[in-house]
Formats: sequence, structure tokens, C-alpha cells
Amino acid sequence: FTPLGIENHMSSSNLRKYQIDTMNKQFYQLVETGKKGLKKGENGLIVVLDSSSSMTGLVPGTKVSAYSVGKSLALYFSYLLEGTFHKAYLEFSRSTILKFWKGETPVEQLCNDNSCIIGDTNFLSVADHFGEIFKTGVLESEFPTGILCVSDGCFNRSSSYLSTVRMFKEKLKQYGFSKSYIDNFKIVLWDIPNYYCEKTQTAFEEFADYPNVFHMSGLDGASIAFLTGVEGQTNTPKTSDELFQAAMNQEILNMIEL
Repeated sequence: FTPLGIENHMSSSNLRKYQIDTMNKQFYQLVETGKKGLKKGENGLIVVLDSSSSMTGLVPGTKVSAYSVGKSLALYFSYLLEGTFHKAYLEFSRSTILKFWKGETPVEQLCNDNSCIIGDTNFLSVADHFGEIFKTGVLESEFPTGILCVSDGCFNRSSSYLSTVRMFKEKLKQYGFSKSYIDNFKIVLWDIPNYYCEKTQTAFEEFADYPNVFHMSGLDGASIAFLTGVEGQTNTPKTSDELFQAAMNQEILNMIEL
């Protein structure tokens, strides 16, 4: 989707029909590939996209912004969700909103979507929005099994002695979600580094042994398969440490001798 631009409002106005058709076809092929390995019976992860101003910075080695990478990932994973949250994602800065894509094709959906790029990275507002949706009557069983937060890190500081992600789960508890749902709720913190500014604090929100909180990075959405399960995988990682071990356990990497 690079030809659509790096701004918060993408555009296909300068593209020819064959270019647009090619992008749509490539995207549909990626979605079809992704669906083949999905586990049945799970609602999947919903993307939570950071739309703070720092996300407009270019990603090193590319011609796209961290925001445009995140928006493309949000579109991809929204196609893998089923039920109430199919083709939806959450966007947050000072507050969080639930957004559904508008349009018939992926390119139309990206270009019809607009975001207000402002300051603040209020991650805990995502938990508050989950609570607001829950109060409207949406059943817990219809909610995603976790979030994939695409951000450049450096969330607003929590006023509690607890870490931001522990506060997130405490908020879910306060809104009435069950212990089982909260215990199994996955929080994937997907870091997209960029040139906007130098980070003044760590982007890691928890220790590597804390269950169901994962730290990931990169530009390839396929790596999330380590958490959703792939053919031949005997165990699904429960911590960031186990995720690292699973990622390193590959045929080509096992050939390396130290």
C-alpha cells in the first residue's frame, strides 16, 4: 500500500486502475493465506492503532510512516476477525474509538478512513472503551481474545504502582469481564520504530515471564502465527520469553553453532 501515501489520509487519486487492482489482489491473497492456518473457535486479536503524532515519523529503511504500517496491519487483521468485530479496529491517542472500514475493496477502505493525529498515547483508554462496548450488551464471548497494539511505545504513565498492562487487566475486571476471559486475554505490544523523536523511556511494559503479554516488532504480520498457532507447533507461547524461544526454534536457525 506504499503508493497510497504515508499521511493519515491515504489517497489513490494519482494511481491507475491496474495499480489499484494489483494492490487489492495482493491483499486478498495475503488474507487467504492467513486464514488457512487459523485456529477454529477463537475470536482472534483486534488491532489497536496508536494515532499519536510520533507515529507520523518514517520507519527506518522504508518510505512509509509508522502510522501507515499500523493502518495496513489493522486492515489485514480485521479481515481475520469474525462476528461483531469483523473488519473493525480500535484507534487511540487521548481516547479510543472503534472504527469499521468503509468501502468495497481494501484500497477504498484505507482511503475512506481518516484519523486525527494528536498528542498523548493513552493506552488505558483502550480498556475503558472495551468496558463501554461491554455495557452496550455485547456478550463477552463475542469479544476478541486479545489486542495487537501497534505503536512506537512510550505510553502515558499510569498513576498506579502497577504496570500499564496490569492496570489494563484491572480495568477489565472493574468493568465486569470474567476472570477466565481476563486471565487468557492476550496483549501484544507491537513496536514500530521511527525517526520522529528519540525515545525517553523504555518501550517494554512488563517482564518477559508475565503471562499473555508479548513484545514484538517488525513489518511482517505473519509472525503473529507464533501466538495463534501454526501446523506442527506443539505449544503456544504463554510469555514473551516462550515467544522468543518459539521464534528461534526454526530449521535454519537450529543449524547455527555457537
